[in-house]
Amino acid sequence: MRDGNIVIKKDGQDVKCDILFSFVCNENLKGYVGYTDHSKDENGKEIVYVNAYDPDEGMDKLQEIKTAAEWDMVNNLIERIKNL
Repeated sequence: MRDGNIVIKKDGQDVKCDILFSFVCNENLKGYVGYTDHSKDENGKEIVYVNAYDPDEGMDKLQEIKTAAEWDMVNNLIERIKNL
């Protein structure tokens, strides 16, 4: 994610996004960021993307979330946010 909340997609296209949340997990020392480009899925719901990042390097190099444990942690956080 670059300045101005620009994400570079795999095809090299720049997409402007809005950050919805970010946090650092004390257990694995990774940062996580949730964001949207306001696109909609087939049911009309806004799509939210989540990536990991190294907090020491910032959000310039987003990483894929690869483990089920990480996804469970992120999904639990999203559920807590939705219930606020």
